[in-house]
Amino acid sequence: MLPYKIEETEDKKIVIVDANNYNDIPLIEDNPNIMDFTIKLLTQIPDVYSIIFEQGDSYEYDYNQLALLKEIAQIYSDLYMFIPRPTGIPYIDKYFEQYHTIITLLPRDPISSYVSLKRLEKKIEIEIEKTNSKELVNLLSIVKKAIKSLDNTKMISLVKDKLIGYQIGDRTIYRELFYPLIKPSFMYVKLITQIPSKSKIIDFYKTNEANIYIVDTGIKLKYHLIPIEFSLSPEEYDLLSKARYQLSRYNPLQSNLIEPSNLRDVFYQLGKDTLIRLAQYYRINLTKDKLEKLSSILLKYTAGLGIIETILEDKNIEDISINPPTGENPIFVYHTEYGYLESNIKLTPIEAEILVTRLKLYSGRPLDEANPILDTELKIKNNRIRVAAVTKPLSPYGYGFSIRRHRDKPWTLPLLIKYEMLDYQSAALLSFFVEFGRTILIAGPRGAGKTSLLTALLLEIPLSTRIITIEDVLEIPTEYLQRIGYNVLSLKVKSPLSIESKELPAEYGIRASLRLGDSALVLGEVRSKEAIALFEAMRVGALAHSVLGTIHAETPYGLYDRVVNDLGVPKTSFKAVDIIVMLNKIIDGLKLKRKLVQITELTKYWEKDPLEENAFIDLAIYDSKSDKTIINDLSNSYTLREIIKRVRHFKDFVSLLSYLKAKEWQLSLLVKYNILEGKEVVIANELFRKHYIDGNLKMYEQTLKKMKNKKDVL
Repeated sequence: MLPYKIEETEDKKIVIVDANNYNDIPLIEDNPNIMDFTIKLLTQIPDVYSIIFEQGDSYEYDYNQLALLKEIAQIYSDLYMFIPRPTGIPYIDKYFEQYHTIITLLPRDPISSYVSLKRLEKKIEIEIEKTNSKELVNLLSIVKKAIKSLDNTKMISLVKDKLIGYQIGDRTIYRELFYPLIKPSFMYVKLITQIPSKSKIIDFYKTNEANIYIVDTGIKLKYHLIPIEFSLSPEEYDLLSKARYQLSRYNPLQSNLIEPSNLRDVFYQLGKDTLIRLAQYYRINLTKDKLEKLSSILLKYTAGLGIIETILEDKNIEDISINPPTGENPIFVYHTEYGYLESNIKLTPIEAEILVTRLKLYSGRPLDEANPILDTELKIKNNRIRVAAVTKPLSPYGYGFSIRRHRDKPWTLPLLIKYEMLDYQSAALLSFFVEFGRTILIAGPRGAGKTSLLTALLLEIPLSTRIITIEDVLEIPTEYLQRIGYNVLSLKVKSPLSIESKELPAEYGIRASLRLGDSALVLGEVRSKEAIALFEAMRVGALAHSVLGTIHAETPYGLYDRVVNDLGVPKTSFKAVDIIVMLNKIIDGLKLKRKLVQITELTKYWEKDPLEENAFIDLAIYDSKSDKTIINDLSNSYTLREIIKRVRHFKDFVSLLSYLKAKEWQLSLLVKYNILEGKEVVIANELFRKHYIDGNLKMYEQTLKKMKNKKDVL
């Protein structure tokens, strides 16, 4: 009997088994001795919620898996107490002995015992036909009763159709029933390594830190991640565990001398030195590559975000959701190709506490009962992420997290065209509105791509224009914009969700921007009272260049309703909006696609209700049946007519349409020549404007070819 202890948390009883001195891996599905131990333990402690075998790594079997064994444990207790005694007649007693052996082995291998009972039943029936023995008739009744009991268990019902030709002792069938959550000793997460039975792998790819499987279970798709940590040798596991323990004793996180921005560098070097020292002490040969690999893993689990960093290395993942209570619910991810997927990972309460500690440290913001919301942005390695965390009393079951990963470089219109979010015509129209200083609000539900389109449109602003961005969480990549030549000032304001903060409210940021010179204004998201200041500034003409922003709304009128009725913006100020861009998520088979579904202009000649007075004019509408965007007649567009009045080289509407067509052609060339990233696109836009004004677009295409062939032109 392996030593164990019982831990009780609230109404859950967890058995922790010490298998460190056991000479085999303690897996119920593979090891008959471990299954025997577990079933016999359940006969004594039937109300166990989960059982954890610790052997360096931890192997946890949850309530649903133990439920299969609890039924077997109860049947074993009942049958073992009433095993019939031999009769003293040799040819009869051999069947009694077989029955006794089968029942004795039931806890080690229930499926083999069931099959053996079925086969014994046939043998006894044949023998009864020959001898008509009353003793065998009684034994047959006992065997049938045992078979019926096992027939009623969930374990047998799940495998019954696979038992034809079953070989006694074959344990591969148990791998379809039991799949422990495995946690290496230096990690505090639980992870199912085995792909669910009867599932089909529909996609597979690798990152630097994991193998990724997209699995179709027949009911839904799942995200199955196997980190490189699980391919380490036992020696490397042990080394990492010892190093993490030593680092926990000396915790630089508690040092006032270390700035949070430098923590990762400090911890990386400290971890590396610790690994070298331990390797020398235990006489372990560490190559340079192996040392770098182990140091990176150690950093992730000491000063980093743990398994979250591994998920973020998958560039297909945009959102990560962790729901309370931690340890019970799987992590969910939003995949750019497959939408929301359940993962094979669970964050333990310990890891959740560690994650909260890191978030508070790096953000400088509180998260406690007095401040139950933390909203911040972080840069982890090359990933920019936005993190929202909640706790009690707002989240009654404990910590919950929402993590959004931003692209390390901003999205561009050619990239969004390539990924089919919008077409060339829609992109050209939006680029035109931005270039010539219109006010644009991008609306849609969460995750529809509002911020992605916002940053793409920002890159359509001419380099000669100064830009001021206002955000409560820094999502716009202003540092990148500055590196590629933009004159950008970033203002950070207080989140409307923050209870305690030294930051100024957003309306102060907007008023300050009006005193910082002639600029285009980019507002990360219109949320609250700042809307009044923003729309007032637009109405009186205080903002001469483009104004771009995002807002949550489902329709143009829904946007009006929210801004005017919910946020308190006067109707006259709302008229300052020129263009409303609607985004949404479209279901395409098993995949979710982000789509531009509507471009609507707001005319100015209405008094009470823009919908009733036909002030919303659709310039473009997405048709889901044909998967195409239909551009309506633009000749009566109020916004385009106003641009003609202001721009000298547009003599009439024909010349304006000619420019739009040229812009559409330019975007098609950028996609054709794979000129997709921010710096390339900005330079290509500046060259396009110059060549168009000079009337030399033929030379422009030659320039793009050079840009494609010689990146050093950039």
